[in-house]
Amino acid sequence: MITQQFLPYLSQHYLSALNNNNDFDVIIKIEWVKKQDNKMIFHKPNISPKIFEIILKYIYGGIVEIDTEDPEEILDLLIASDELYFEEILDYLQDIFLEPIKDSLQDYIVLVINISIRYPTFNVIKDYVDFTIKYLPHIIFFSKEFYNLDREILELLLQRDDIMIKEVQLWDCLLEWCKFKVELNNSNIEEWNTMDFIRLKESLQPFINHIRFSHMTTSDFTDKVLPYRASVEEYIYDIIKKIFFTSIRDMIRLSFNFSVEQPKRRGIDSLLINIKEASRDGFDNSTFHKLCDMKGPTLTIIRVEGTNELIGGYNPLDWQSPPDWVEGITRDSFIFKIDNQDEKYIPSKPYIENSVASKFDNGPNFRDDLTICGSRCHCEHFGYNKRIISTELNFVMADYEVFKVVKS
Repeated sequence: MITQQFLPYLSQHYLSALNNNNDFDVIIKIEWVKKQDNKMIFHKPNISPKIFEIILKYIYGGIVEIDTEDPEEILDLLIASDELYFEEILDYLQDIFLEPIKDSLQDYIVLVINISIRYPTFNVIKDYVDFTIKYLPHIIFFSKEFYNLDREILELLLQRDDIMIKEVQLWDCLLEWCKFKVELNNSNIEEWNTMDFIRLKESLQPFINHIRFSHMTTSDFTDKVLPYRASVEEYIYDIIKKIFFTSIRDMIRLSFNFSVEQPKRRGIDSLLINIKEASRDGFDNSTFHKLCDMKGPTLTIIRVEGTNELIGGYNPLDWQSPPDWVEGITRDSFIFKIDNQDEKYIPSKPYIENSVASKFDNGPNFRDDLTICGSRCHCEHFGYNKRIISTELNFVMADYEVFKVVKS
């Protein structure tokens, strides 16, 4: 039995009723408050007789006396105390509630998370849940209770940037949650039919934008994401683009003498800022120069028409608009390709010093190895160690984007 003496003056709202000088009785009943036959009656049908007996002892004596370690009964007492405005004992009851479940938190984690959201005044529980989400996320995501999380709560968890867990593990857990919530014909993906992939796609839809695919390794992406291509096909271009940002980011950091350590948390990298998108702003060269000249280092990404291959280049210097060709002297530039079969990232470094060039009537130019003019692109082997397009010299782009590179 747990007994705790609290403030001798008790809770003021109820003392004013119990000690009222007017000559009428006070009856405290398990329902809410109303006046009847010159009596003040409290009606609270959601409070059990056992819990209300504890409350009565507290009202009359200022003592909280608990003869159970059942977390659900203690929770009932905590919720009742909150509803009856016993603010002075809420922190104490939260500690009592948490103590017996800490060693088996996985069995109660969904309940505790729901409480922290539903009752914002439960600060002790809220802080405990926040610590668990941030530093001990496996207790949540690898719990058998994980599948009972509400969709809204799971979405809130995925939106957080401070969870100490690998992104591929979050993706695995999300997949399992979504599979659990839909009716699939078979647990083996190799035996799925079209409707299975459609059902999974519909289940994934609210969450897909909250997964940081750029924090996955290429092998994780290939092994864990691509088998579900049919369920994420609408997002596959953005996903592939994000996943190779990691490799590109590391090459850019090296040119800046950045540290290339992997982030321990899920924080979004602010290294790349979109300043031009051809499908949005236009393919004409004048728009490119208006939006991208004199912006410092930039990254250009091209989606090839018909194949959806991704190629591009990094320029550590400013783009300019001179009337005649001006060559940029640098060996820190590079061009790259994403192999369309296995999404492998293939970089190509220059072996010439004048590895970029600018002119008013052209777009991004990495010499003849990668040149954009309007909606067309030219690729051949000239000043970089690998040719990134091995078939055609000239081809049409479906889209291209330019990102400003910021030292973050």
